Amino acid sequence: MKTQEQYEEQIFKSLNKVPFEMKKIKFILFLAKYINKLKRSKSTILKILFLLYSIIITFLYFLK
Repeated sequence: MKTQEQYEEQIFKSLNKVPFEMKKIKFILFLAKYINKLKRSKSTILKILFLLYSIIITFLYFLK
Protein backbone atom coordinates (compact mmCIF):
# COMPACT_ATOMS: atom_id res chain seq x y z
CA MET A 1 0.00 0.00 0.00
CA LYS A 2 1.10 3.54 -0.64
CA THR A 3 1.96 5.78 2.22
CA GLN A 4 0.81 9.37 2.61
CA GLU A 5 4.24 10.62 1.45
CA GLN A 6 3.98 8.61 -1.76
CA TYR A 7 0.54 10.07 -2.47
CA GLU A 8 1.82 13.59 -1.84
CA GLU A 9 4.83 12.99 -4.08
CA GLN A 10 2.58 11.69 -6.85
CA ILE A 11 0.32 14.75 -6.54
CA PHE A 12 3.29 17.13 -6.75
CA LYS A 13 4.62 15.32 -9.83
CA SER A 14 1.25 15.57 -11.55
CA LEU A 15 0.96 19.27 -10.68
CA ASN A 16 4.37 19.95 -12.19
CA LYS A 17 3.24 18.39 -15.48
CA VAL A 18 0.16 20.60 -15.86
CA PRO A 19 1.86 23.75 -17.25
CA PHE A 20 3.72 21.75 -19.92
CA GLU A 21 0.51 19.99 -20.96
CA MET A 22 -1.26 23.36 -21.15
CA LYS A 23 1.53 24.66 -23.39
CA LYS A 24 1.03 21.70 -25.73
CA ILE A 25 -2.71 22.34 -25.91
CA LYS A 26 -2.23 26.07 -26.54
CA PHE A 27 0.30 25.31 -29.29
CA ILE A 28 -2.07 22.87 -31.01
CA LEU A 29 -4.93 25.39 -30.82
CA PHE A 30 -2.64 28.07 -32.27
CA LEU A 31 -1.78 25.80 -35.22
CA ALA A 32 -5.42 24.84 -35.73
CA LYS A 33 -6.47 28.49 -35.87
CA TYR A 34 -3.93 29.29 -38.60
CA ILE A 35 -4.78 26.16 -40.59
CA ASN A 36 -8.44 27.20 -40.52
CA LYS A 37 -7.47 30.65 -41.78
CA LEU A 38 -5.57 29.06 -44.65
CA LYS A 39 -8.59 26.95 -45.63
CA ARG A 40 -10.34 30.18 -46.62
CA SER A 41 -7.55 31.20 -48.98
CA LYS A 42 -7.34 29.96 -52.55
CA SER A 43 -3.66 28.99 -52.55
CA THR A 44 -3.45 25.20 -52.20
CA ILE A 45 0.35 25.21 -52.34
CA LEU A 46 0.48 27.53 -49.34
CA LYS A 47 -1.98 25.30 -47.46
CA ILE A 48 0.09 22.18 -48.15
CA LEU A 49 3.36 23.85 -47.15
CA PHE A 50 1.90 25.24 -43.95
CA LEU A 51 0.35 21.88 -43.07
CA LEU A 52 3.71 20.12 -43.52
CA TYR A 53 5.44 22.85 -41.52
CA SER A 54 2.92 22.54 -38.69
CA ILE A 55 3.26 18.75 -38.60
CA ILE A 56 7.05 19.00 -38.37
CA ILE A 57 6.93 21.69 -35.68
CA THR A 58 4.35 19.72 -33.69
CA PHE A 59 6.47 16.57 -33.93
CA LEU A 60 9.58 18.41 -32.76
CA TYR A 61 7.63 20.15 -29.99
CA PHE A 62 6.38 16.86 -28.56
CA LEU A 63 9.86 15.35 -28.58
CA LYS A 64 11.11 17.91 -26.05
